[in-house]
Amino acid sequence: DRVSTALLALDGEGGAGAFAEFSQWEQAQLARRKVKPAAKAVAPLEPAVTPAKKRLSYLDSREWEAMEEKILRAEEELELKKAAVQEAASDAALLHGRYREMLQAQEEVDRLYARWAELEAKLQGA
Repeated sequence: DRVSTALLALDGEGGAGAFAEFSQWEQAQLARRKVKPAAKAVAPLEPAVTPAKKRLSYLDSREWEAMEEKILRAEEELELKKAAVQEAASDAALLHGRYREMLQAQEEVDRLYARWAELEAKLQGA
């Protein structure tokens, strides 16, 4: 009490308090200990809230496992379609058909990435 004018006390549970002297802190500890057993008596009556570990359904997990390979194949297909568009640059009718195929391939890649993100969100529990 003679050494300091203020005392910062940690309660061991993540809390802190400022006290003017050591005896004031001791009284606060005694009061907290008296209140704490009563709080424990109420706690078992409340339902335990534990974060549920998220799991994918069987079909979703099978899809998740195969998703990377599907995306790689779809991207390869898209690259082939892009090359076909470049080859058909001089024929307008052929170019139009190949461009439409390229757009469909791009939509498939986008759809797969969106589904991958959706499964990732389910897996992370968001």
